[in-house]
Amino acid sequence: MSAEQQTYRLNGISCANCAQTFENNVKEIDGVKDANVHFATSKIDVVGETSIADIEKAGSFENIKVIRENTEPEKEPFWVRHDKVLLASLLIVFGFIANATFGTSHYLPNVLYGLGALGWRLKPF
Repeated sequence: MSAEQQTYRLNGISCANCAQTFENNVKEIDGVKDANVHFATSKIDVVGETSIADIEKAGSFENIKVIRENTEPEKEPFWVRHDKVLLASLLIVFGFIANATFGTSHYLPNVLYGLGALGWRLKPF
């Protein structure tokens, strides 16, 4: 087994203490000789042999995602990242349309406004 150093990018590290805990967890993985987390750059240097899945398992307490340094991260489409905001906006627009169509005395605009206000809690699909 060669002691080759690999550098990975990290997504999901929120504090320096979590970075230290993550570093200690990675050092305990079989085959890892040393690990060094760089909190400011969200990177980790790992000396030894291990897999990305094992490193992510070490960071599962904070749902840390590990990506090889030389690869481009997969980017979610806009509507997937902001689905709840889009749903809430759509409900509010329908509320305006219902208000213009039925007037303020009808219940439908109020229901749509209310659902729009709670839209960030709703699951669109």
